[in-house]
Amino acid sequence: MEKDLGNGKAFIYEEEDKACAYAMQLSLSCALYTVLNAAVELGLLDIIKTLGGGNGTITAAAVAAQLTAKDPDASAKIDRMLRLLASYSLLNCSTCQLEGGTVERAYEIAPAGEFFLKNRETGSLASIVTLGCYPANWQVGCGTGLSEMIVEGGDMYDKANGMSLYQSMSKDQTLNTIFNSAMAGLTIITMKKILENYRGFEGLTSLVDVAGGNGASLNMIVSKYPSIKGINFDAPNVIKHAPSYSGIYIH
Repeated sequence: MEKDLGNGKAFIYEEEDKACAYAMQLSLSCALYTVLNAAVELGLLDIIKTLGGGNGTITAAAVAAQLTAKDPDASAKIDRMLRLLASYSLLNCSTCQLEGGTVERAYEIAPAGEFFLKNRETGSLASIVTLGCYPANWQVGCGTGLSEMIVEGGDMYDKANGMSLYQSMSKDQTLNTIFNSAMAGLTIITMKKILENYRGFEGLTSLVDVAGGNGASLNMIVSKYPSIKGINFDAPNVIKHAPSYSGIYIH
């Protein structure tokens, strides 16, 4: 589609411009993950949600004040981070006029951003982001070695770390904790929807969840169908950290 600017010579090829803008966005997409991970680590979305009370907007300066940051430029840096998250519809951005007439941007949580709150009762994706940016996973997540793996075969994680993910988890308790938290958060989101629509658990008396992690999925099922005896079956390094749930046996 062409748009005549009026001088008979210059044209804007709108479709090409859109394609170019999208291509540029993709080429720098790692910036989103980096910023989102930092926002999760700093709890920026949680601060905005708490200070805003769910309905109010918060400036970057107000967020920075909650971090007691020593960097005098922290507010400006946080504002740039929040602007990026707003461009991906994780936050809503507006402007507000402060005392003295200064105009600043203000932010509130958007529906998609709610899923990255750390303590969201109905499931959170915050730990998924942390897991993806964990040093042992970062190279794999960035696709380092993917082309080599396609040509020569093998596993990307093994090539990058010299062992499998599950071997790493058995040796690195921090990684193990993050992984289990990530799986639990994702499980709560998906299992909630399954239990709202699926009736296949009705009438069961026992149910084994193989590789059940910390038991979050099985606990949701047994809580809705208390007649079911649940058995959470997983590796020793996983189940030793699994919480105790009523009606669930760990094996």
